[in-house]
Amino acid sequence: MYCSTLVVIVFLQELLFLTGITLTNSQRTNARQATNKIPPTVAVPGQGTLIGKEILLARPQKVTAFLGIPYAQPPIGQRRFAPPVTDPIVSWSGPRNATQFAPSCHQDLKLIKHHEMLYRKLLPSDWEDPGYSEDCLFLNLYIPDG
Repeated sequence: MYCSTLVVIVFLQELLFLTGITLTNSQRTNARQATNKIPPTVAVPGQGTLIGKEILLARPQKVTAFLGIPYAQPPIGQRRFAPPVTDPIVSWSGPRNATQFAPSCHQDLKLIKHHEMLYRKLLPSDWEDPGYSEDCLFLNLYIPDG
């Protein structure tokens, strides 16, 4: 009895997961159709203006994303293996495109578990792997609608 209940629970979890991916894929078309809208922007005091994008995930709720925002000086040269340097604050001139992920820090992909990689299936269809770099001190900001 316990074993059959466990099998049913695992089956339902997998079904819900696959349904979530199906919903995400169907909403990707909606996200592409909304490309003629003015992109969201935000002014960050002392840094500059960011241009973000609206994304639809597995929920019907809209999410505004600002991706690849630098939060410290690049950890290269003399700053390598040192704490992040935020003084002077990172700034840019003109609007900064914050619609794509920035490079990730170097890591051993063999150590990443399979289920942790499944999140990539939930990302928008225009997602591109930015690769890896020592200059990887960036953050991604997601703002749910409402």
